[in-house]
Amino acid sequence: EFLHYLIGTILLLIASIVAASKSYNFSGLVAGATFGFLATVLCVLSIWSSYKVSCITQSTSKYHA
Repeated sequence: EFLHYLIGTILLLIASIVAASKSYNFSGLVAGATFGFLATVLCVLSIWSSYKVSCITQSTSKYHA
């Protein structure tokens, strides 16, 4: 699941970079690139928080038992 979200985030970042590079006079592409970068940042934060909750919390909780 982690790999699936990571690949999706990387593809979203690539699409945002392509949209930003081709958005010279197109305001729609500027908005798309902006929201694409915002979505990339939110996906990275989501991946990090889910990793932190599932992996770090479980590895530290088994030592407290």
